Amino acid sequence: MIILRGPLVEVLYEHGAFSRESTIAVSGVLIWYAIAVLADAMCQPLWRIIYAWRSVLTVSVVNGIQTIVRILFNIMLIQSFGIRGIAFSAVIGFLLQVVILSWLVQRRLGIEFVFNWWQEARFAVLASIIVSIAVWLLANQILSTSAFITLLVSGALGCLLYLVVFGYLRNWRKYRSGLNAN
Repeated sequence: MIILRGPLVEVLYEHGAFSRESTIAVSGVLIWYAIAVLADAMCQPLWRIIYAWRSVLTVSVVNGIQTIVRILFNIMLIQSFGIRGIAFSAVIGFLLQVVILSWLVQRRLGIEFVFNWWQEARFAVLASIIVSIAVWLLANQILSTSAFITLLVSGALGCLLYLVVFGYLRNWRKYRSGLNAN
């Protein structure tokens, strides 16, 4: 989403009163919201564990903390960064939420569970970085075509490449741990 933000915003929104300048402005903010989406995605498996405990108080407190932090950072960051300050606060709020949820799960299920979860998350992030570089290289080669074609070709190949790279990284770890066991 970060790499293809320009063509993505152009295809979805650049019509009528939404000008090229609007696309550039939204694309700049989209970088930070994409990072916030990644942090939120990392929270989702942890939330499933918290929900399984059936603790409404825990869910309320964690969401309350995240909301208060985001509001405070919105107030502070909007003055310095404008609209991007809202996106920055989303990144900060979701990263704080990942830390809190990890700590809660670790307290209840042990450090090994959280360590294994972070290893899986590490592979997803590493695969995303590798694929982002490949998509960036590909998109730069086909940018002279329409934004729709750039988005379609780069997005499709990026998704396929992500599945291959992520699968390779996970299998490499299993292969490596099998070698260490022998």
